[in-house]
Amino acid sequence: MDLEKAVSCPPLVQLAAGEERQPAYLLAWLWMERGREWRAVVTYPHVTGDPPAARRVVADVSGHSVKPIEPPAAYADVPRLQLAADGTVGPWEPPPPSDP
Repeated sequence: MDLEKAVSCPPLVQLAAGEERQPAYLLAWLWMERGREWRAVVTYPHVTGDPPAARRVVADVSGHSVKPIEPPAAYADVPRLQLAADGTVGPWEPPPPSDP
């Protein structure tokens, strides 16, 4: 297989909501400046109706409810964004190290 032509896709994670477990693709991590928490932007299919119809759901969920199910290297290129208190979104930058 030619690696330059390989199709890439977002890594898989498992969403935990009570007793339910839902696999999803991790699209991005989002740092919420105001709430000081990480959120995960994910997408997954949701099947409903008769006859069944699949719809793609895109949601942000608590970072605590996301569990990795692939090797750690699969998550290295997931974008990290920051939602600032003024409503702007940009790349996340880690805070500078504090002085000892």
